[in-house]
Amino acid sequence: MQLYDTQTLLGMVSALDRPRRLIFDLFFSTAIVTFDTEEIVFDKLKASRRLAPYVSPLVAGKARTLRGAEARSFKPAYVKPKAAINPSAALKRRPGEQLLGNLSPAERFDRILMQEMEDQEAEIARREEMMAIELLRTGKIVVESPDFPKMEIDFARPNGNTVNLTSGARWGQSGVKPFENIKTWAGTVHETSGSHPGLVIMGPGASNKFLADEALQKTLDNRRQTGGSMDFLGAVTGAQGTEAVYLGSTGQFEFWQYQQKYQNAAGSLVDMFPTEGVLLASQGVEGYACYGAIQDVDALQAMERYPKMWNEQDPSVTMAMTQSAPLPVAARIEASLFATVHS
Repeated sequence: MQLYDTQTLLGMVSALDRPRRLIFDLFFSTAIVTFDTEEIVFDKLKASRRLAPYVSPLVAGKARTLRGAEARSFKPAYVKPKAAINPSAALKRRPGEQLLGNLSPAERFDRILMQEMEDQEAEIARREEMMAIELLRTGKIVVESPDFPKMEIDFARPNGNTVNLTSGARWGQSGVKPFENIKTWAGTVHETSGSHPGLVIMGPGASNKFLADEALQKTLDNRRQTGGSMDFLGAVTGAQGTEAVYLGSTGQFEFWQYQQKYQNAAGSLVDMFPTEGVLLASQGVEGYACYGAIQDVDALQAMERYPKMWNEQDPSVTMAMTQSAPLPVAARIEASLFATVHS
Protein backbone atom coordinates (compact mmCIF):
# COMPACT_ATOMS: atom_id res chain seq x y z
CA MET A 1 0.00 0.00 0.00
CA GLN A 2 1.33 3.40 -1.05
CA LEU A 3 2.37 6.18 1.30
CA TYR A 4 1.46 9.61 -0.08
CA ASP A 5 3.59 12.71 0.45
CA THR A 6 2.23 15.91 2.01
CA GLN A 7 1.72 17.68 -1.33
CA THR A 8 -0.48 14.82 -2.55
CA LEU A 9 -2.41 14.79 0.71
CA LEU A 10 -2.92 18.56 0.51
CA GLY A 11 -4.48 17.99 -2.89
CA MET A 12 -6.84 15.46 -1.36
CA VAL A 13 -7.83 17.83 1.45
CA SER A 14 -8.46 20.80 -0.85
CA ALA A 15 -10.82 18.71 -2.98
CA LEU A 16 -13.08 17.83 -0.05
CA ASP A 17 -16.27 19.65 0.88
CA ARG A 18 -15.95 21.13 4.36
CA PRO A 19 -18.82 21.29 6.85
CA ARG A 20 -20.60 24.63 6.63
CA ARG A 21 -18.69 27.30 8.55
CA LEU A 22 -21.31 30.04 8.41
CA ILE A 23 -20.02 32.29 11.20
CA PHE A 24 -16.35 31.65 10.43
CA ASP A 25 -16.67 32.31 6.69
CA LEU A 26 -19.07 35.23 7.10
CA PHE A 27 -17.18 37.28 9.66
CA PHE A 28 -13.58 36.05 9.35
CA SER A 29 -13.04 36.31 5.62
CA THR A 30 -11.14 39.61 5.42
CA ALA A 31 -8.02 37.56 4.68
CA ILE A 32 -6.32 34.27 5.48
CA VAL A 33 -3.08 35.04 7.31
CA THR A 34 -0.47 32.39 8.10
CA PHE A 35 2.41 32.94 10.52
CA ASP A 36 5.74 31.14 10.70
CA THR A 37 5.83 31.80 14.45
CA GLU A 38 4.10 30.11 17.37
CA GLU A 39 2.29 33.35 18.25
CA ILE A 40 0.03 35.54 16.13
CA VAL A 41 0.58 39.31 16.32
CA PHE A 42 -1.47 42.18 14.92
CA ASP A 43 -1.53 45.94 15.43
CA LYS A 44 -4.71 47.84 16.19
CA LEU A 45 -5.09 51.57 15.67
CA LYS A 46 -6.86 53.28 18.54
CA ALA A 47 -10.24 54.74 17.59
CA SER A 48 -10.46 58.50 17.13
CA ARG A 49 -13.49 60.73 16.53
CA ARG A 50 -11.84 64.10 17.07
CA LEU A 51 -13.15 67.28 15.49
CA ALA A 52 -10.83 69.60 13.61
CA PRO A 53 -10.46 72.63 15.96
CA TYR A 54 -11.44 76.15 14.94
CA VAL A 55 -8.46 78.43 14.34
CA SER A 56 -7.82 81.84 12.92
CA PRO A 57 -6.30 81.83 9.44
CA LEU A 58 -3.76 84.28 10.84
CA VAL A 59 -2.65 81.97 13.67
CA ALA A 60 -0.36 78.97 13.27
CA GLY A 61 -2.09 75.62 13.55
CA LYS A 62 -1.37 73.49 16.61
CA ALA A 63 0.23 70.09 16.12
CA ARG A 64 -1.72 67.25 17.66
CA THR A 65 -0.51 63.84 18.74
CA LEU A 66 -0.66 61.05 16.21
CA ARG A 67 -3.27 58.39 16.68
CA GLY A 68 -1.79 55.60 18.77
CA ALA A 69 -1.74 51.88 18.13
CA GLU A 70 -1.38 48.79 20.25
CA ALA A 71 0.18 45.46 19.37
CA ARG A 72 -1.69 42.36 20.46
CA SER A 73 -0.17 38.93 20.60
CA PHE A 74 -2.10 35.67 20.79
CA LYS A 75 -1.04 32.06 20.90
CA PRO A 76 -3.42 29.97 18.77
CA ALA A 77 -4.85 26.62 19.71
CA TYR A 78 -3.29 23.52 18.16
CA VAL A 79 -5.25 20.59 16.79
CA LYS A 80 -4.07 17.36 15.19
CA PRO A 81 -6.69 14.64 14.70
CA LYS A 82 -4.96 11.33 14.05
CA ALA A 83 -6.03 7.80 13.10
CA ALA A 84 -4.40 4.40 12.68
CA ILE A 85 -5.35 2.54 9.50
CA ASN A 86 -5.05 -1.18 10.16
CA PRO A 87 -4.01 -3.28 7.12
CA SER A 88 -6.85 -5.71 7.85
CA ALA A 89 -9.33 -2.93 6.97
CA ALA A 90 -8.08 -3.03 3.36
CA LEU A 91 -8.87 -6.75 3.14
CA LYS A 92 -12.57 -6.33 3.92
CA ARG A 93 -15.37 -5.24 1.62
CA ARG A 94 -16.05 -1.50 1.83
CA PRO A 95 -19.55 -0.03 2.20
CA GLY A 96 -21.01 0.30 -1.29
CA GLU A 97 -18.68 -2.31 -2.78
CA GLN A 98 -20.12 -5.36 -4.56
CA LEU A 99 -21.11 -8.18 -2.22
CA LEU A 100 -18.10 -10.38 -3.02
CA GLY A 101 -15.80 -7.40 -3.38
CA ASN A 102 -14.49 -5.92 -6.61
CA LEU A 103 -11.70 -3.69 -5.28
CA SER A 104 -8.09 -4.59 -4.66
CA PRO A 105 -6.62 -4.07 -1.16
CA ALA A 106 -4.68 -1.06 -2.50
CA GLU A 107 -7.88 0.52 -3.86
CA ARG A 108 -9.67 -0.06 -0.56
CA PHE A 109 -6.73 1.47 1.30
CA ASP A 110 -6.96 4.63 -0.83
CA ARG A 111 -10.69 4.92 -0.10
CA ILE A 112 -10.14 4.41 3.62
CA LEU A 113 -7.44 7.08 3.58
CA MET A 114 -9.65 9.52 1.68
CA GLN A 115 -12.49 8.99 4.16
CA GLU A 116 -10.15 9.55 7.09
CA MET A 117 -8.72 12.75 5.60
CA GLU A 118 -12.27 13.97 5.01
CA ASP A 119 -13.21 13.22 8.62
CA GLN A 120 -10.14 15.02 9.96
CA GLU A 121 -10.81 18.06 7.78
CA ALA A 122 -14.42 18.12 9.00
CA GLU A 123 -13.31 17.99 12.65
CA ILE A 124 -10.95 20.93 12.19
CA ALA A 125 -13.55 22.94 10.26
CA ARG A 126 -16.10 22.39 13.05
CA ARG A 127 -13.52 23.52 15.59
CA GLU A 128 -12.92 26.70 13.57
CA GLU A 129 -16.66 27.39 13.45
CA MET A 130 -16.98 26.77 17.19
CA MET A 131 -14.08 29.14 17.94
CA ALA A 132 -15.62 31.86 15.76
CA ILE A 133 -18.98 31.52 17.53
CA GLU A 134 -17.36 31.59 20.96
CA LEU A 135 -15.37 34.71 20.09
CA LEU A 136 -18.41 36.65 18.86
CA ARG A 137 -20.51 35.34 21.76
CA THR A 138 -18.15 36.18 24.62
CA GLY A 139 -15.37 38.34 23.18
CA LYS A 140 -12.85 35.65 24.05
CA ILE A 141 -11.82 32.08 23.23
CA VAL A 142 -11.13 29.55 25.98
CA VAL A 143 -8.90 26.63 25.01
CA GLU A 144 -9.14 23.72 27.44
CA SER A 145 -9.00 19.93 27.28
CA PRO A 146 -7.73 17.02 29.39
CA ASP A 147 -4.47 17.21 27.39
CA PHE A 148 -4.12 20.99 27.39
CA PRO A 149 -3.99 23.43 30.33
CA LYS A 150 -6.69 26.11 30.29
CA MET A 151 -5.77 29.15 28.19
CA GLU A 152 -7.97 32.20 27.67
CA ILE A 153 -7.53 34.40 24.60
CA ASP A 154 -9.29 37.65 25.50
CA PHE A 155 -9.96 40.22 22.75
CA ALA A 156 -11.16 42.78 25.33
CA ARG A 157 -14.63 43.45 23.96
CA PRO A 158 -16.51 46.11 25.98
CA ASN A 159 -18.64 44.55 28.71
CA GLY A 160 -21.76 46.26 27.38
CA ASN A 161 -21.51 44.27 24.16
CA THR A 162 -22.46 41.08 26.01
CA VAL A 163 -26.08 41.16 27.19
CA ASN A 164 -28.10 38.79 29.37
CA LEU A 165 -31.74 39.75 29.68
CA THR A 166 -33.13 39.27 33.18
CA SER A 167 -36.59 38.35 34.45
CA GLY A 168 -39.27 40.73 33.22
CA ALA A 169 -37.19 41.84 30.23
CA ARG A 170 -36.81 38.50 28.47
CA TRP A 171 -38.19 37.92 25.01
CA GLY A 172 -41.58 36.26 25.10
CA GLN A 173 -42.61 38.01 28.32
CA SER A 174 -45.47 40.51 28.44
CA GLY A 175 -44.59 44.03 27.30
CA VAL A 176 -41.17 43.12 25.91
CA LYS A 177 -40.52 44.40 22.38
CA PRO A 178 -37.70 42.43 20.73
CA PHE A 179 -37.21 44.82 17.82
CA GLU A 180 -36.73 47.73 20.22
CA ASN A 181 -33.99 45.67 21.88
CA ILE A 182 -32.34 45.15 18.49
CA LYS A 183 -32.28 48.89 17.80
CA THR A 184 -30.90 49.64 21.26
CA TRP A 185 -28.15 47.05 20.87
CA ALA A 186 -27.29 48.39 17.41
CA GLY A 187 -26.86 51.80 19.04
CA THR A 188 -24.42 50.24 21.51
CA VAL A 189 -22.35 48.87 18.63
CA HIS A 190 -22.48 52.24 16.86
CA GLU A 191 -21.08 53.87 19.97
CA THR A 192 -18.32 51.36 20.69
CA SER A 193 -17.13 50.81 17.12
CA GLY A 194 -18.66 53.30 14.70
CA SER A 195 -19.92 50.33 12.67
CA HIS A 196 -23.51 49.32 11.91
CA PRO A 197 -24.33 45.67 12.77
CA GLY A 198 -26.64 45.00 9.85
CA LEU A 199 -26.74 41.22 10.26
CA VAL A 200 -28.83 39.76 13.08
CA ILE A 201 -28.34 36.02 13.57
CA MET A 202 -30.57 34.17 16.02
CA GLY A 203 -30.91 30.68 17.43
CA PRO A 204 -34.27 28.91 16.90
CA GLY A 205 -35.64 29.78 20.34
CA ALA A 206 -34.83 33.46 19.97
CA SER A 207 -36.15 33.69 16.40
CA ASN A 208 -39.48 32.10 17.36
CA LYS A 209 -39.98 34.71 20.08
CA PHE A 210 -38.83 37.49 17.76
CA LEU A 211 -41.28 36.54 15.00
CA ALA A 212 -44.13 36.32 17.52
CA ASP A 213 -43.87 40.07 18.15
CA GLU A 214 -47.07 41.60 16.70
CA ALA A 215 -45.46 44.99 16.09
CA LEU A 216 -42.76 43.32 14.05
CA GLN A 217 -45.26 41.37 11.96
CA LYS A 218 -46.72 44.62 10.66
CA THR A 219 -43.40 45.99 9.43
CA LEU A 220 -41.21 43.06 8.44
CA ASP A 221 -40.13 43.33 4.80
CA ASN A 222 -40.65 39.95 3.18
CA ARG A 223 -39.81 40.79 -0.44
CA ARG A 224 -37.09 38.12 -0.61
CA GLN A 225 -39.55 35.34 0.05
CA THR A 226 -40.25 33.42 -3.18
CA GLY A 227 -43.94 33.15 -2.41
CA GLY A 228 -44.28 36.78 -1.40
CA SER A 229 -45.19 35.97 2.22
CA MET A 230 -43.42 35.46 5.53
CA ASP A 231 -43.89 32.38 7.68
CA PHE A 232 -44.15 33.94 11.12
CA LEU A 233 -44.25 30.50 12.73
CA GLY A 234 -40.47 30.39 12.30
CA ALA A 235 -38.11 28.09 10.45
CA VAL A 236 -36.57 24.67 10.97
CA THR A 237 -32.78 24.66 10.77
CA GLY A 238 -29.97 22.26 11.54
CA ALA A 239 -30.10 19.74 8.70
CA GLN A 240 -27.22 19.65 6.24
CA GLY A 241 -27.67 22.49 3.77
CA THR A 242 -30.27 24.28 5.91
CA GLU A 243 -28.10 25.38 8.82
CA ALA A 244 -29.05 29.00 8.10
CA VAL A 245 -32.42 30.33 6.89
CA TYR A 246 -33.26 33.90 5.89
CA LEU A 247 -36.16 35.26 7.96
CA GLY A 248 -36.69 38.76 6.57
CA SER A 249 -35.47 42.34 6.81
CA THR A 250 -36.42 45.76 8.08
CA GLY A 251 -34.54 48.58 6.41
CA GLN A 252 -31.20 48.48 8.19
CA PHE A 253 -31.26 44.86 9.37
CA GLU A 254 -31.28 41.38 7.86
CA PHE A 255 -32.50 38.56 10.09
CA TRP A 256 -31.30 34.96 9.92
CA GLN A 257 -31.90 31.82 11.94
CA TYR A 258 -28.89 29.57 12.46
CA GLN A 259 -28.49 26.15 14.01
CA GLN A 260 -25.73 23.58 13.72
CA LYS A 261 -24.76 20.78 16.06
CA TYR A 262 -21.58 18.99 17.04
CA GLN A 263 -20.93 15.79 18.95
CA ASN A 264 -19.33 16.27 22.37
CA ALA A 265 -16.96 13.89 24.14
CA ALA A 266 -19.91 12.01 25.66
CA GLY A 267 -21.39 11.39 22.21
CA SER A 268 -24.33 13.77 22.66
CA LEU A 269 -25.34 16.32 20.03
CA VAL A 270 -24.95 19.91 21.25
CA ASP A 271 -25.91 23.24 19.65
CA MET A 272 -22.96 25.27 18.39
CA PHE A 273 -25.01 28.48 18.52
CA PRO A 274 -27.19 29.01 21.63
CA THR A 275 -30.87 28.55 20.82
CA GLU A 276 -31.77 31.69 22.81
CA GLY A 277 -28.83 33.69 21.45
CA VAL A 278 -28.86 36.79 19.22
CA LEU A 279 -25.73 38.03 17.43
CA LEU A 280 -25.48 41.51 15.93
CA ALA A 281 -22.46 42.00 13.68
CA SER A 282 -21.23 42.88 10.20
CA GLN A 283 -18.05 42.87 8.15
CA GLY A 284 -17.06 45.75 10.42
CA VAL A 285 -15.54 43.23 12.85
CA GLU A 286 -12.67 42.88 10.33
CA GLY A 287 -12.23 39.20 11.06
CA TYR A 288 -9.14 37.33 9.90
CA ALA A 289 -8.62 33.59 9.62
CA CYS A 290 -5.18 33.26 11.20
CA TYR A 291 -2.97 30.20 11.49
CA GLY A 292 0.18 29.75 13.56
CA ALA A 293 3.22 27.76 12.48
CA ILE A 294 2.95 23.99 12.15
CA GLN A 295 5.12 22.56 14.91
CA ASP A 296 6.37 19.49 13.11
CA VAL A 297 10.01 18.83 12.22
CA ASP A 298 8.91 17.96 8.69
CA ALA A 299 7.06 21.24 8.28
CA LEU A 300 8.05 24.20 10.51
CA GLN A 301 6.31 26.64 8.20
CA ALA A 302 3.16 28.69 7.81
CA MET A 303 0.26 26.56 6.59
CA GLU A 304 -3.50 26.28 7.17
CA ARG A 305 -3.32 22.48 7.26
CA TYR A 306 -0.47 20.00 7.38
CA PRO A 307 -1.59 16.44 6.57
CA LYS A 308 0.95 13.62 6.77
CA MET A 309 1.10 9.84 6.93
CA TRP A 310 3.68 7.31 8.02
CA ASN A 311 4.02 3.61 8.79
CA GLU A 312 4.52 1.99 12.18
CA GLN A 313 6.27 -1.37 11.96
CA ASP A 314 5.09 -3.28 15.03
CA PRO A 315 2.19 -3.60 15.03
CA SER A 316 1.97 -2.75 11.34
CA VAL A 317 -0.36 0.24 10.84
CA THR A 318 -0.45 3.37 8.72
CA MET A 319 -0.90 6.59 10.68
CA ALA A 320 -2.76 9.53 9.12
CA MET A 321 -2.81 12.94 10.81
CA THR A 322 -3.75 16.53 9.98
CA GLN A 323 -2.27 19.42 11.98
CA SER A 324 -3.49 23.00 12.22
CA ALA A 325 -3.08 25.99 14.54
CA PRO A 326 -6.24 28.04 13.85
CA LEU A 327 -7.27 31.28 15.50
CA PRO A 328 -10.06 33.55 14.26
CA VAL A 329 -9.01 37.13 15.00
CA ALA A 330 -11.50 40.00 15.19
CA ALA A 331 -9.52 43.20 14.70
CA ARG A 332 -12.58 45.20 15.80
CA ILE A 333 -14.38 42.89 18.17
CA GLU A 334 -16.35 45.88 19.51
CA ALA A 335 -18.30 45.86 16.21
CA SER A 336 -20.24 42.84 17.51
CA LEU A 337 -22.78 42.27 20.28
CA PHE A 338 -24.27 39.06 21.63
CA ALA A 339 -27.42 38.81 23.72
CA THR A 340 -29.01 35.92 25.57
CA VAL A 341 -32.70 36.76 25.39
CA HIS A 342 -34.18 33.97 27.51
CA SER A 343 -32.94 31.36 29.95
